[in-house]
Amino acid sequence: MAQTLDLAGQRFGRLVASSIAFRRNGVHWNCQCECGSPTVVRAALLRNGTVASCGCGSREQARLNCQKWRMRNEHIPEQLRSGLKNCYNNMLRRCTDPTDKRWHCYGGRGISVCNEWAGLNGRRHFYDWALQAGYAKGLQIDRINVEGDYCPENCRFVDAVAQANNTRRNRIITWQGRSMTAANWARELGLTYASIQHRLDRGWPMERIVSQPQRKRGDA
Repeated sequence: MAQTLDLAGQRFGRLVASSIAFRRNGVHWNCQCECGSPTVVRAALLRNGTVASCGCGSREQARLNCQKWRMRNEHIPEQLRSGLKNCYNNMLRRCTDPTDKRWHCYGGRGISVCNEWAGLNGRRHFYDWALQAGYAKGLQIDRINVEGDYCPENCRFVDAVAQANNTRRNRIITWQGRSMTAANWARELGLTYASIQHRLDRGWPMERIVSQPQRKRGDA
């Protein structure tokens, strides 16, 4: 049997080993943490530096990280922080995570997030851009060119209606020198969206679509 190393009295980070607690899947030592809490740690984890506290070190680091985040984002109004955080996280996720339900519409099509926003200090750069771009509660990030990436020159903030009009699924109709989506034409002409879509699918010209009243039932 290999000789057990005596760790009693030795310091490992914030821990000081005192006595052997038990032997099972390696030797485990009773340790006293600087914060005053006792803990039991496997000898191998003490020696390789994997465990260096009772857990208080991780908790303190988490608090420190939170304080740093607040300091970095203290210029962001409190009421906007949650929305910007969700906006940024969702943007990255749909472009980088194949398990995201929207991946096939973004990352799966080759849409990516620029290095300025996805790289080092990317979140800070994105937040700074968002405030300059007029971000407000209730607005959503929108790519001007729906085939382009997420980057400052191709993004803006719009409301839900404007974003819905700027998708690959929309049918753009030009009539009398104006180009709008079918949904916008329907609102302007007083027709239902389903009605104008059905008439377009049947090959009706805009003149006929506009001139023929909508029935209460059916389409035409």
